[in-house]
Amino acid sequence: MTAAPPEAETWKTLLLRGEVSTAIAATIGGLLAAIWRASWRPSSGNSEWEAEFGDQTVFRELRLDPYYRATALRHPDLASRIESLMHESAARRLALVHGDWSPKNFLIAGGSVMAIDFEVIHFGDPSFDTAFLVNHLVLKSFLQPGNRAAYQAAAVCFFDAARQGLPQPGLPRPGLPEADARYGAAWLEPATLAHLGALMLARVDGKSPAEYLDTGLQARVRSLARDLILCPPATIEEVFARI
Repeated sequence: MTAAPPEAETWKTLLLRGEVSTAIAATIGGLLAAIWRASWRPSSGNSEWEAEFGDQTVFRELRLDPYYRATALRHPDLASRIESLMHESAARRLALVHGDWSPKNFLIAGGSVMAIDFEVIHFGDPSFDTAFLVNHLVLKSFLQPGNRAAYQAAAVCFFDAARQGLPQPGLPRPGLPEADARYGAAWLEPATLAHLGALMLARVDGKSPAEYLDTGLQARVRSLARDLILCPPATIEEVFARI
């Protein structure tokens, strides 16, 4: 943070002021794409990044336990689905994952964007990061319904930019779960949307609720999150259409 310009603001601050920029969203997607390109498990199956960051203990303690497992306790009818999500995600060890790819962790100054807070970084499932960011944009569209179209555009721009970091189709993909055999870039959106419902529910019923959602908004978010888990959407646009 000391390397950031003194006038830098977090993207969360800008969003809560109603300043929703697709350009910033695309830049943040590009940062994630760069991380994936640099750290993607090679076709040989051996990865220096995985050797250094393969321990997921901190991710489990700061994300899976307080988000997914705590939420499953509050929604026992969804527990098996959330457990399956964690199991599938654990098998998808492909690249570095920031683990807190959130608007509060981007410092914005002019046209520059800096990512901070790598406490939860690990080698694992890239779709967790895309879902984590899209979730924040969806939640803020509940808070600012007049900006919902802008949040949808930002989410799509972010996702499309991030997707550019995936390897090209047709290359060997060791370690990819059988369910992701279609691969190319096609697996990323359904994997992201699978995480999205659980993350959304976690921000109202997990151990880290979003502080800007009042009781009424929490009820609406909870309803949408359960719907996304029980009836998975096909696209990010569909998520916003269901709000």
